Amino acid sequence: FRKEGVKAVAICTLFSYLNDAHEKRIQAIVERELPGVFVSRSSEVLPQVREYERSSTTVANAYVGPKLTVYLTNLEQKLKSDGLEKAFYVVASNGGMMTAETAIRHASATLLSGPAAGATGAIFFANLTEDRKLILMDMGGTSFDVSLINDATVTLSTEGEIAGYRVAKPMIDIHTIGAGGGSIAWIDEWGMLNVGPESAYSYPGPVCYDRGGEKPAVTDANLLLGYLNKDFFLGGEMQINYDKCYRMMEEKIAKPLGMSVEEAACGVFQIVNQNMADATKVVSVQKGFDPREFALVSAGGACSIHACKIAEEVGSSCVIVPKAASVFCALGMLESDIRLDNVRSFVGTIPGLDLDAFNLCIREAEEDAMAQLAKEGVRKEESSLERYLDIRYCGQHHEVTVPIQGNCEIENQHVEEIANAFHAAHERLYSYSTPETPIEIINLRVTAVGHVEKTGLETMAGSAEPVEAAIKNTRKLYFQEYKGWKDVPVYDRNKMYTGHTISGPAVIEERITTIVVHPGWNARIDAFANVVMEMK
Repeated sequence: FRKEGVKAVAICTLFSYLNDAHEKRIQAIVERELPGVFVSRSSEVLPQVREYERSSTTVANAYVGPKLTVYLTNLEQKLKSDGLEKAFYVVASNGGMMTAETAIRHASATLLSGPAAGATGAIFFANLTEDRKLILMDMGGTSFDVSLINDATVTLSTEGEIAGYRVAKPMIDIHTIGAGGGSIAWIDEWGMLNVGPESAYSYPGPVCYDRGGEKPAVTDANLLLGYLNKDFFLGGEMQINYDKCYRMMEEKIAKPLGMSVEEAACGVFQIVNQNMADATKVVSVQKGFDPREFALVSAGGACSIHACKIAEEVGSSCVIVPKAASVFCALGMLESDIRLDNVRSFVGTIPGLDLDAFNLCIREAEEDAMAQLAKEGVRKEESSLERYLDIRYCGQHHEVTVPIQGNCEIENQHVEEIANAFHAAHERLYSYSTPETPIEIINLRVTAVGHVEKTGLETMAGSAEPVEAAIKNTRKLYFQEYKGWKDVPVYDRNKMYTGHTISGPAVIEERITTIVVHPGWNARIDAFANVVMEMK
């Protein structure tokens, strides 16, 4: 290892989730022989049964760890030199926060931290607006991230995959596809139009950025359809090349398909919308939820142009565009609690569960969790514990994670509740359950939560000015419904107040977000300055 210049070592022995003595001894030897090397030990990273998932997660932890160590160490030093006296926190894939020191040791727990912060923001948003069934859609430059909030809670998954590697850390169930403003339109060998997953990224970016890009992207299509204002890009600060955008869409897409530029751009728009609608169904329909019962939250700088059409495809009749749409993940960071996940493998069957051994396992796991939370600087009165079990029918291979009773010893009546909760979850996920079949507990999960004070959002007062006072001008937009162009009013969002309502089609503009109210939709401003679009 020394000869090869190894920077990180992952250690995983077969039964370390039961006895970690050998892994600790190996770590001691590695640290003695290779001082300064990052060591990732499976019994610390993921002490649970199934060596493949445990090994893969530990390797991912070792891969990310050295880079994260350098980045967070330098950042912490810079912050302290600027006067920061307290520890700073890093968002984790479970939607919570942890100190930088903990993040370095559990680097694999940060791999989906960005979109996870958005989901946390959606939970805060659900409680704030009392609309507790939401599907968060976050569309940026390269990707489209979607997650479901049911009863103001988010689904956690322990079966994630990142870049082809299994990562079994608890993470918010987020589905991501390559669909963003920079997603490139292209024609395949059979002459079919496709959009993404390849992206133009920020540089060279879409053709209209005029930075050398020659592959039309979703942003180019939105510009050519009139959805984006060529004279108000980034509030007028960024000059774009409309003519080149038109030429490239004509040359690369329209002429090869034998259609007009507008039809080609509309095709790009429709395909990316369908891709995003399909992704939305993955976290809803495929998980046993009916998207018609949910409102869609449109976050990210690009999503609100497409949101109404995605909603139509999945059957939702309401879209909410937060006031902080373009920085929604940052809002989620401010509202995140400290969350530390602990897992222990415990095998037991119902009926026949050994309650003494089960409660002992719970006590030990909760004591460890509270000790870790104390190291994060959380006082006991600011903390709480959550319990979950990974359960399956005897003979099955995969488990379902269900919450269980907290803050008490598990007794016989609780065992019946656990079994009923599992059967109900299995029924919802797979459309069947067999209550007569014995069930098997595989893992106990304990999450320690350090509650932080929430920032809240200010309400907006109404205005005596009519909504027409917010109209900036009119602009021609291309709509498939009209099979052509239509003059629509363009509203300045900064001049719209609580109680204002408009009827689509229309455009609402601000510096970093454009909202298209499509035909068949109305829009109103709610008490928190959010734009709420509802189907007529």
